[in-house]
Amino acid sequence: MVNGKIITENLADVGFDLELETKNFQIMNSTRRDSDLFFGKASVDLDLQVKGFMSLPIVNMRLKVNEGTEVTFIVPEDQLDLVERTGVVIFVNHQDPYDILYKREGDMKTKGFQGYDIRANLQVDPKTVFNLVVDERTNDNLRIQGEADLNMIMNPNGDISLSGRYEVNNGHYEMNLFGLVNRRFELAPGSTVIWKGEPMQASLNLTAIYSIRTSAAELMQAQLSGSAGDTKAQFRQVLPFMVYLKIGGDILKPDISFELDLAEQERGAFGGSIYGMIQQINEQEDELIKQIFSLLVLNQFFPVMGNDGSSGGSVNLARSSVSQVLATQLNALSGKLFGDSGFTMDFDLDSYTDFQSGGAQDRTQLNVAAKQKLMDDRLVFSVGGQVDVEGGNQEVNQGDALFGDVSVEYLLDTKGQWLLKAFRKNQFESVIDGQLIITGISLIFNKEFNAFKELWSRATKENAVAEKKEEEETEKDNE
Repeated sequence: MVNGKIITENLADVGFDLELETKNFQIMNSTRRDSDLFFGKASVDLDLQVKGFMSLPIVNMRLKVNEGTEVTFIVPEDQLDLVERTGVVIFVNHQDPYDILYKREGDMKTKGFQGYDIRANLQVDPKTVFNLVVDERTNDNLRIQGEADLNMIMNPNGDISLSGRYEVNNGHYEMNLFGLVNRRFELAPGSTVIWKGEPMQASLNLTAIYSIRTSAAELMQAQLSGSAGDTKAQFRQVLPFMVYLKIGGDILKPDISFELDLAEQERGAFGGSIYGMIQQINEQEDELIKQIFSLLVLNQFFPVMGNDGSSGGSVNLARSSVSQVLATQLNALSGKLFGDSGFTMDFDLDSYTDFQSGGAQDRTQLNVAAKQKLMDDRLVFSVGGQVDVEGGNQEVNQGDALFGDVSVEYLLDTKGQWLLKAFRKNQFESVIDGQLIITGISLIFNKEFNAFKELWSRATKENAVAEKKEEEETEKDNE
């Protein structure tokens, strides 16, 4: 709705006395196909007043971004590798000694359109969502939701001043490392971005949290070096830890720091010794960065001593982590090769330290399982087994061990309740019996129930018969 008048007493300098108002005006409705830079849905409420003259329009406006707005901005790839080059060479007018000072001060101010006097109030609904795709190749992205109340002033010379605050209600930052590591930091409510004048000098106070449940045994190795085995085993209890990513400073020069913490309700665990160690690590920057990296990449603490006196320690930590990475990549490659053919292969590479023989022995075992589904997945052939790559007995029947487990499964009914299975297993029973080959056949019945009486309830059988009749009638109708 537009109301008001245009003053034409002086055609060389037309005057304005206009008002414009709109509610839930949709300014954007696009998808990724429409733009390589930004897309989404956005609606606003606008209350705009234009006064003054053509030579200097005076604009007062109130803009509110409404609920339901969700906008995604994609950082162009050329901006990811952008290197700052300005300021390397500065040309100075030596006839005016103050030229360089004025030049630097002018460069620090954000410029807008000249010839306008604008006063604007910007409000953002708490349910408005902004997405920032940092890197499309790795899918690193920032999702933020919060509310804002900002005031902007643009003077006739083009200088822009912005004041106010944006407060985060929720959101996350998600990072990926070539599909191997995927971690999500949840933004803590109450995080803020505050402007006090210059738009490009906003003050950041953002906190993102990555929660992880892991054992503190590796962290406490120094304290447990002379303890009994039972005491060491107790410290393998899984506890909830948090990795804090804190972003402060100015928006153009952010200060990034990390901090470790333990859930408040668990800080008294083991007499507070674990929480005390966390506080010590937060005071040692080098040790803190090492533990943060280990938690983010390996999902466990890095051994403080580097070795616990055995062949485990940091060496075993690295071995087990590499095993997980290799197994993940093998399974991903298998999925790409066989697709939807019904044939699948699963790999599991397990590396650990074995103490069964009385001493420490490094063991690496490869588990392979191949499966083929036929007849609309009613007939399933499975072949698999386990071989010792390192340690154990690598010379005896390794070929038989790799393909020693064979099974054939057949669904007797379409609902999958009755299953007939024939199998052959090659497994280690005990020290006396050794490695045995077990063959057999089994009839398996599967049924879901909410109470035991439903297993023998006649009504249940009648319902099953009725459902079967309905299915047969439906099939006849379709034919």
